[in-house]
Amino acid sequence: QWNLLNQGQSHPVARGTEFRGRSGADIGIMRAWEQNRTDSSAVLVGVIDSGADVAHPDLAINLRPEFGFDFVQNDEAEEDNIGHGTFVSSVIGAVGNNSAGLVGVSWRAALVPLKAADKLSFFQRVLRMIGGVTWDNFLQAMERAIRLRAEGHNLRVINFSAGGPLQSDLLDDVIRLAGERGMLFVTPAG
Repeated sequence: QWNLLNQGQSHPVARGTEFRGRSGADIGIMRAWEQNRTDSSAVLVGVIDSGADVAHPDLAINLRPEFGFDFVQNDEAEEDNIGHGTFVSSVIGAVGNNSAGLVGVSWRAALVPLKAADKLSFFQRVLRMIGGVTWDNFLQAMERAIRLRAEGHNLRVINFSAGGPLQSDLLDDVIRLAGERGMLFVTPAG
C-alpha cells in the first residue's frame, strides 16, 4: 500500500502500465502508528458507496451495520455486490497487524456502510451524476449521516469516494450542512 508508506516502489495500473511512486509522497501514517494511534473506534465514519462485505475478515469487527442502510433496495442489508465500498472501507479501517489482506489508516475505525450505488451502475452513471449514485440515494445517505450525528451518535466523518466534473448548489448545501454539524466530508482528489 504505497499511499501509506511510499518508498518509490512500483504500482501496477490499468492496461499493464506501471506507476512508480515518489519516496515520501504518502500520508505519513507510520508516525501515528509508532505512537500507537490506531484506535478511533469512538468515532463513526459514514461510507457512502456500494455497501460493505460484513463478513470480510479485515472489516467485520469494525463495521457498524446497525447504523447503516441500503438506499438502493431500501432495507437494512448493505451487501456490497461490486466490491468498491468494501475496498474503500478497508483503506479507511481494515484491521492491521493481523497478517491478512490490507491495513487501514485506522485499525479500529467504526465504519457505517451507507449503500447508495449498486452493480455496474456505480461506474455507468459516473458521467450522469457525481460518483455514480442517484441524487436521491446520495441525499438520503447524507441525511441519515447528519441525523445520526443529531441523535448524539459520534458520526464525525463522511467518506464519498467518487467524483466528477459536476458542480451542484444542492451538493454544496448538504456538504456545508454536514460541516455545520461538526462533520468532515472526505472525497478523493487527483
